[in-house]
Amino acid sequence: MTSDPRQRFLPLLFPAPAARRPAPAAYDFDSEVRGLISGALRRCAKDRNTIALEMTIIVHGKGADEITKVMLDRWCAHDGPRFPLSFLPALIQVTGDEALLDSFAKLMGYRALDREQARLAEFGALELQRRDVAHRLKRVGGQLSADLLDRQRS
Repeated sequence: MTSDPRQRFLPLLFPAPAARRPAPAAYDFDSEVRGLISGALRRCAKDRNTIALEMTIIVHGKGADEITKVMLDRWCAHDGPRFPLSFLPALIQVTGDEALLDSFAKLMGYRALDREQARLAEFGALELQRRDVAHRLKRVGGQLSADLLDRQRS
């Protein structure tokens, strides 16, 4: 956090998760990531073969390296290889699970905003700035008037 008084924090309409303290293994999210991926696949109406095919096309195009159902299964398994972060946008797009990105962000103590939430946050931040400027103008204007009056009396 900054101590700069010009910096304002927007009170959001949803609670921000508590930040994790960097302790040994504090950022070992392997099982959580596997659970998030597994949950997204389970909630999706498409079968894993279809998800794999659609992800392949989005990530690699046709005729290139293939993402398979077996790969999806192994990324969910406790002892399988880790899910490539570069595939996350494709997984979100194919499954339609937009909350998945926020779930990943929450692991680190952040939140992900969709476009409308980001616009609302920006609007709120600008409104806070507008109020701050109006307050400062009023205060400076009041001081300016008092200074001018003092000079005229002297």
